Amino acid sequence: MKLRQITFIIFFCFTALQAQFDTDAIRLNITHIPNSNLKNADARADLTEVDFQSFTPTIRIGKTTKLNSIINYRLYDYNFDSNDAEANSYPDNMHHFKYVLLIRQKINDNWNAYIAPRLNIRTDLKTNFNQQDLFPALTAMFVKNVVRNPHYKYGIGLNFNNNNGKFRVLPTAYFHYQKDNMKISAFIPSKASIMFSNHNNIYGFGYHSESNITHLNLSNNLGANPNKITYLRNMNVFVYPSYSRHLGSDIWATLKAGITILRLYEQYDSNFNDISEHYNDSFKPNVFFSIGFSYKVDDSKK
Repeated sequence: MKLRQITFIIFFCFTALQAQFDTDAIRLNITHIPNSNLKNADARADLTEVDFQSFTPTIRIGKTTKLNSIINYRLYDYNFDSNDAEANSYPDNMHHFKYVLLIRQKINDNWNAYIAPRLNIRTDLKTNFNQQDLFPALTAMFVKNVVRNPHYKYGIGLNFNNNNGKFRVLPTAYFHYQKDNMKISAFIPSKASIMFSNHNNIYGFGYHSESNITHLNLSNNLGANPNKITYLRNMNVFVYPSYSRHLGSDIWATLKAGITILRLYEQYDSNFNDISEHYNDSFKPNVFFSIGFSYKVDDSKK
């Protein structure tokens, strides 16, 4: 399926779904990184990402528990250009599907627990779905409301995932400060931002990172795939100013433009081992551009 067709389908779903929800956020982002060179290989590629996400309506259990489902689809569309025959085995398109069950549990006036099991399906869709496409994960966090200063929230937690073929545990931290027309928000290590609002405008500065591993359904023929490439680790770190404009009816448009300070592109065999230095690669830093549309709601209504 062509990128243009996929983008049209997702945009159609966005415009159709947003009218069905009164209090749940929906977003569509399209990001483009112009042609960049790999450091260790004679290959270049531009990258277009299409990212769609939707929250389901909140389910309340008693007075202390809230449940939401988060559904996400992301397309990575690479367009390689190379005179190296080995670059023909580099994957052009990767499809990521994610389902998250967000559980919010009030413990007392000071503390809340957030538990988010999620199932990731990451594949190039070249063959039928199989177990190697599954990457489960879990995030658990305790967040404290500062009663004496309600502008602050902070928390600590753990993230469990199998992005390297085995489960690993990583610490996470959360910080939120909001007062008047300024908001500082951070979910470390994934993202952080400082934003300012002025009537129908929101502007500020932030960063976010994407790190994942994708199962590739490449040929088992040693002639076509001599290094038995099975997985791709893809990591991008974006730094940018951003600007959002209220379009009416709770619809916002967001523009971002900045640089990618880190872009890993590493290929592994079926045992998640590095294939060689040639395939343990990265793209050189580059500029990027992003446009997004979202249906926003007040956090207190979620």
